[in-house]
Order: sequence, then structure tokens, then C-alpha cells
Amino acid sequence: MAGRASWEDEYRLRRSDGEYAYVHNRGHLIFSADSRPVRMIGAIQDITERKRSEAAIRASEEKYRQIFYKNPFPTWIFDLDTLQIVEVNDAALEKYGFDKYEFHQLTMRDIHSPGEADMLMEGFRTVSDMQSAPIKLWHHHKKGGDVMVVEITPHLIDYFGKLCMQVIVNDVTERIRLEKELALQHKLKQQQITEVVLGAQERERFELGQELHDNINQILATSKLYLDVAIEEREPRFELLAKSRKNISMAIEEIRKLSHELITPSLNDLGLIQSIKELIRSIQMVGKMKIRLMISGVDEQSLQPEQKINIYRIIQEQLNNILKHAQASSVELELNMVKEQVRLRVADDGKGFDTRMRRKGVGLSNIMSRAELYNGRVEIDSAPGKGCRLEVILNSKVLPEQAQ
Repeated sequence: MAGRASWEDEYRLRRSDGEYAYVHNRGHLIFSADSRPVRMIGAIQDITERKRSEAAIRASEEKYRQIFYKNPFPTWIFDLDTLQIVEVNDAALEKYGFDKYEFHQLTMRDIHSPGEADMLMEGFRTVSDMQSAPIKLWHHHKKGGDVMVVEITPHLIDYFGKLCMQVIVNDVTERIRLEKELALQHKLKQQQITEVVLGAQERERFELGQELHDNINQILATSKLYLDVAIEEREPRFELLAKSRKNISMAIEEIRKLSHELITPSLNDLGLIQSIKELIRSIQMVGKMKIRLMISGVDEQSLQPEQKINIYRIIQEQLNNILKHAQASSVELELNMVKEQVRLRVADDGKGFDTRMRRKGVGLSNIMSRAELYNGRVEIDSAPGKGCRLEVILNSKVLPEQAQ
């Protein structure tokens, strides 16, 4: 039989314009009956474009490889079905402390805090465009057990023919710490401002109370004495003078009550509990409202003078609010201490109000400001016709940051 030989090869040929072209050459030798080559046939195909495309793909793959492995942000690829990590870059190895073999044994559930990986995948399934998904903070665990707060940027990719997810991780632990520290400093600054304002109010009340007590009361008392003398002379103006004396007596009593309200209570002399009882007694003397007082576990020695004044003022403010607006017939006032917290509850059976409506008065605002001084909180439960319940919780101990 006649012999045959064939070959194919790729090489470059120089074209007439001086440029080089890649060609694919196929050839065959045809042999005679005595096995001598007698003819050669072949074909040359220009594969320059294919070679350029292959080179572009290789360059693109190399570029992606460099972007992935040399990316300064921790980056890895995981299987969408099993959540198994299938590829990881150098930055992730350095940041998390695992070597490459250990990383490939991990799943997203091993990296995330319990439950977060499933939440992450659920978020991917519910958001059609992952790039528009809201930024969420996640918690990742390093090899040594340390926890980082991170942001994740996801991308769907084709990884060797399988749809996988690539994530780029941004460690924001330090940023979050600084933001919290800044928020705390801002809060402490606001507390200091509130404390200065309230202190100024107390000083103003004291000065006004002193002026009313030491000056106006003395003038009115002298006037009353003059009227007493005039009355004793039994002049025809007796009836008018008697009325004047009565009116002046009423003015003195009103000023006395105003002075008592404005001057900071002498808590050092009476103590907080006794001052509260005196406040309630003075209110019940002039009003028809019944006040039930319940106090338990209050250790006044553990409270600073400023704290006692704030507790007293909060009670005073709320009782005044009830007198002015609530039309209540009874009030329950509870004050107790639980560990390092002071708990105050004031409930009335008055007409109540809609807590969603903006109120013109500053009473509740003052109460909230005083509570914020000691990292406390205020809860108000009320509705039209349902009365009002005010609950205030204060820290009985000053925080270390406030003491600085």
C-alpha cells in the first residue's frame, strides 16, 4: 500500500506589508507503491486574529489574577451552594491569620458570627442588584478568636464554569470604635451643657426666691402692720382696710409658696425623702388631689447632692404638670433603688393626652434633660381619657467618663 505522512504546525510568516501573521499549516505526503514520496499537499490558514484574542484573554486573566491576589483588601471566592471558600488572596491570609490550606477548609459560617452567614445569603437572594444592596456591618472571626467589624462588597463570578461569589472585605473595626467614642464624647458634652444650664436655673431660682422672701415679704409685712394700726383706730374706712389686710395676707402666702418652690430645697437638712413628703404635703393643702407615696430601698448616702436635687425637681415638675393640666383626683408616686439605678414612677388618673402630639410646655423637656445628665431614660404612657404614667430610670453612680 502507498505510504502516507501528515503534519501540522503554527508559526509566523512575514507578509508583503512587512507585518507578521500567525498561520496554521497542515500538510500531507503521498507515497508511491514502493514507499517513495511523490507528492505533497497542504493548506495554510491565517490565525492571527485568534492568536490576538487568546493573548488578550491571557492578559485579562493575568490582570484579574494580579487584581485578586495583590488586592490590599481581603478577598475570597466561595461556592454559593456549600458556602465553601475555594480561593483566597494574600491580604485575607494576613488579616485573618489562616494559611491557605486552612482557609480552604472554611465556609462562610466559620468566618461569620452565628447566624450571620445565612442572613448574608438571604440578603443576596432578595436583592436583584447586589451593588444596590444597603451597606450592612458583619462580624468576622480571626484565627486567634478576635472579632472584626467588616463591610462586604459581593460580586457574582464564573469560577471554572461554576457560578460563585467573590467578596471584598473592608475592616471597619477601628472606624466604628472611633465613631462610638465620638458619639460618647458628644453625649458627655451635651450632658455638661445641660448640667450648666440647670445649675444656672437653680441659682436664678435661689436669687429670685431670696429677693421675694427678704424684700417683698418685709415690705408687705410692714404694710400689714400699718393697716393693723389703722384698723384699731376704728376709722370709717374700717371695712376697706380689713379687706386690704386680707388681700395682703393672701399675697404674703402666695409669695411664701412661690419662694418655697423657687429656692433649691435644703436636702442636706431635710434629706430627699423628707423633702418629697413636704412637697406632697404642701400640694395637698391647696388642692383636692390625693397623692399616694411609696418609697423603698432608697439609700440617700449613695446619691450626690446634685442627683438628689434632680430627682426632687423631676417629681416637682411632674406634680406641677398634673396640677396644671391633668385634672386628676389621685396620683401614685413610687421611688425605689435597684442596685445602681433609681426608678421613679408617677401615675395619675387625669384626662391624659396624645403622646404623638407636640406639646407647647417645657415641663417634660426639663424632665428628659435632667434624666440625660445621668444616662437615664424617660418613658411616657398616656392617651386621652386614660391618665398618664411617667417612668424615669437614672444611674445612681456617676460614670467614669463624667467624673473626668
